Amino acid sequence: MALPKILIKFIRPFIVLLIIVMLYMAYQELKETETQAYRQSQANIRTASSLIHAHLESTVSKFYILEQTWLEKGFGSYQEMVQQILLETPIYSDIILHSESKDNYRSYRGTSLTKSSVKNLSWKRLHSYGDKFYVSSIYEKEPGHWVFAVKHSNPKLLFNMWIEFDLFYTTQHFKDLKTLESGYVFVVDATEKRLVFHPDPQRVGTRSISYSAGIEEQVDNGFRFGTIEYYYK
Repeated sequence: MALPKILIKFIRPFIVLLIIVMLYMAYQELKETETQAYRQSQANIRTASSLIHAHLESTVSKFYILEQTWLEKGFGSYQEMVQQILLETPIYSDIILHSESKDNYRSYRGTSLTKSSVKNLSWKRLHSYGDKFYVSSIYEKEPGHWVFAVKHSNPKLLFNMWIEFDLFYTTQHFKDLKTLESGYVFVVDATEKRLVFHPDPQRVGTRSISYSAGIEEQVDNGFRFGTIEYYYK
């Protein structure tokens, strides 16, 4: 009976040591996974930001083309250029002329937007593109059709020009931005607290659960970049 007792005496510390080693390896694997997820998330944000800036730069050039066409060749040529741009650029939903003095809204596609909706829009200056370019909060143009607009004010014209972006087409480039197996990029309008992009297109325009669960408070407190831990409420 002495031999089994000796074996038990040596096996117990071995099992304890084995458990400690396994826990340490699991911890190291967890830390490595967290690091990988953080790096992928950073890369996804950089890619998404680059795509957004590319769209904005292209749109700024479209404004200049449209305005110069109107000023040099007349309104008829401007209308033809609008039609061509909308046909070639599916991310654009519409191109609009808006007179602030007369509160007049003219859509190329013939869609409407109430005066109260126009007044309730929140506009933020795009500082990187001069002092005459602004981007709007998102708004529902038609049931289930969410858009946002970039506008430019040209003192040589009587109208502000808006180029509307269709959120469904604009954000499809983000679908392939994954973090590990199930992580994904989502974009929220901080003014409206609504989803600008989500892998499930049915969620676009709805309130973001994740944002209201803890991210909003951090952003309101001035937090702009980094890791945020939160729990669904």
